[in-house]
Amino acid sequence: MAGRDQGHRRVFCRPFGPSHHSEVPVFRDPERVLHQGTAVTDSIPRLAAATLEPQQVHAAIRDVGCVLLEGVFTTEEVQRPLDAWCEILRAWLHEHGHPAADSTDPEALHDAIRAVSPDAAQVALGLGRDLPDYIHLISHPKLRALVGAAMGSTNHQLAFDHCLMRVDRPLSDATNFTWHQDYTYNVLSEDAVTFWIPLVPITAEMGPLSVVPGSHGTIRPARMVSDAPRFDPNRLPLVVDAAQQADWEARRVEVYPVSPGSLLLFSCTLLHRSGPNRSNRTRFVANGRYGRFDDAALVRRNWYTARTKYPHFFAQAHPDLVHE
Repeated sequence: MAGRDQGHRRVFCRPFGPSHHSEVPVFRDPERVLHQGTAVTDSIPRLAAATLEPQQVHAAIRDVGCVLLEGVFTTEEVQRPLDAWCEILRAWLHEHGHPAADSTDPEALHDAIRAVSPDAAQVALGLGRDLPDYIHLISHPKLRALVGAAMGSTNHQLAFDHCLMRVDRPLSDATNFTWHQDYTYNVLSEDAVTFWIPLVPITAEMGPLSVVPGSHGTIRPARMVSDAPRFDPNRLPLVVDAAQQADWEARRVEVYPVSPGSLLLFSCTLLHRSGPNRSNRTRFVANGRYGRFDDAALVRRNWYTARTKYPHFFAQAHPDLVHE
């Protein structure tokens, strides 16, 4: 399903059903201006979940590499993981006799823990993905139906290693990632998709996701950073020159505002990045990846992917695309 193209791996999308050419409404925002002064003219598809057809989702991923689906989840459905996370924090505060233990504000609860134990506060940031309410959300039939439409398959692989409930605190550079493709870090099926579900309203100040529409379909070369920590998010940066970097910046679209319960789906080969949260509110997002078990390349390598045990598996799967 993939061929060679100027040193890159080309990835071809599976057709969806007998008729897979569908027109997709687009989201245009010509007034938005990038930091270097270039107006955004690119578009990303924006669809209402209540009226969309599966073929539209497939066409958007095939043609643009991403799609924003509005109104997929109810307020209650996206609130449950947050409420459950608050219960974890309250239990810790109750155990330590802290007066903030009865708060219902997740940020106030986390701030109270951080003031007492920075270590406990740091650990708490990663506990969301262990919550049954979070797992229920990311395996919800509504999400699986849309993922199936995007990939043209119902033989799904939900790689839990690559799923997390992101808790991005204000004024932190910890989530300031460079341009990358998710495939480099997960090596799932070559047409895998990433899901991004905001649990709170996402604004421009929160360091929203930036994407380069139409940049998908190629597995790009990456460079191995030998001295990077084992799970450093920038341990496999793409090989890119100044001209490419400038082109990506000129074409980028920032995905905001986005309401809780919306769903951004994008190709595992779409160029994207996230910026630091410069607001005074925490960015809560359910984030993860779906691949498909019937991908030919995945089957040929006996289903090996870049799991927690193999964070650098990209180098084994694609040695010709790794630069030292």
